[in-house]
Amino acid sequence: VVVVGTTSQIDFPAETGKYAATIRGSTDGFLAVYDASLTTLKRYSFIGGTDPDSIKSVTTDGSDNIYVAGTTLSANFPVTGGAAGQVYKGQIDAFASKFNVGLTSLVFSSFIGGNKDDIALCIALDGDLSVYVCGGTNSTTSFPTNAGFKKTFGGLIDGFLTKISSSGASYVYSTYFGVEGIEEFSSVVVELSGAPILTGFTTSSNFQTFPVTSMFNPNRRPYDRIFGGGITDAFITKFGQDGGTLIYSTYVGGLGDDEGKGVYVDDGGRAYLVGETTSTDMPAAGGFKQAKIGGRDIFLFVLSEDGKELVGCTYYGGAGEDRVRTVSKDKANAAVVGGYTLSNDFQTEGAGVSAQRRGPNDGYIAVLAVGALKFAELVGGSGTDEVTSCLLYTSDAADE
Repeated sequence: VVVVGTTSQIDFPAETGKYAATIRGSTDGFLAVYDASLTTLKRYSFIGGTDPDSIKSVTTDGSDNIYVAGTTLSANFPVTGGAAGQVYKGQIDAFASKFNVGLTSLVFSSFIGGNKDDIALCIALDGDLSVYVCGGTNSTTSFPTNAGFKKTFGGLIDGFLTKISSSGASYVYSTYFGVEGIEEFSSVVVELSGAPILTGFTTSSNFQTFPVTSMFNPNRRPYDRIFGGGITDAFITKFGQDGGTLIYSTYVGGLGDDEGKGVYVDDGGRAYLVGETTSTDMPAAGGFKQAKIGGRDIFLFVLSEDGKELVGCTYYGGAGEDRVRTVSKDKANAAVVGGYTLSNDFQTEGAGVSAQRRGPNDGYIAVLAVGALKFAELVGGSGTDEVTSCLLYTSDAADE
């Protein structure tokens, strides 16, 4: 089990420290590796410079190398020789770093940034171990934009997607994505073909949807090209393998506020979006919850492979506020979702699960399909609790 985060002080056992055994700044990122039973800390490391640093996302490859992305204010953040981004450029820079399996060394570490603030929110890999980092930026100059879809800054905050080569030595492509308002990429998944699919939120009524409808070909269209209302709409955007073209880009939302929090894809190329909504008019016909439940609900939305049609959608949650912090999938393509709830009637499912609300807000873990809630339980004590990352664990003995 790999745990990452941000800390101002953790007293790890001195004998287990590896690459960096001490904190350098007011806050550093940390990585900790436990055995499968969580009884033994096997190794750990900090990463950071003399100013605040934080890790926002983690993934691993088939050899158990560990990849992290996050933010830094440290001009002396550790970067490796020959990495694509050698120079700290702005106020907050994003970074991407790869550790070897033993946490003894950095395989590569690179800045990603421009002249202002660059916030990395998600990291993912493709089959060739190229690294994809996405997030939001308000950098107007000096941000790497080679071979990408959009080379100029668009609005107040733009989403960004940067692909780094498997060696860390080059930006394969890097692109802005935004228009007049605020756009942010919160999650990225890479298809087997190498095409990245992203979600997030936009405040722009002229958000870049694709394909563009014409009078000669009305079927050349995205699922939804009209901003729904409220302040924010969720979206799903699929780039081509080269990062310079769009396959599709569509709004997802209703008359309220909608945000995409996580995205994954099935073997048929259909994109699954999990997000939050205050909209009463999500297209939830066929969902196990077809009407809005509380102030802010969770939703699961499934889009066809070509980006044109709704496959399914459902609400989920309770009468209060329900928030999403992590999204992955199980073997049946159901959404494994974690976050926190303020709802006293938050729906749980499964024999013997914890269903009692105990604190101001409790964490939850849920396995959600469009047609059914497969599993859900609350996690927490008398204080405030939230689940920020979870994955489905499958052992050789049981698939559950």
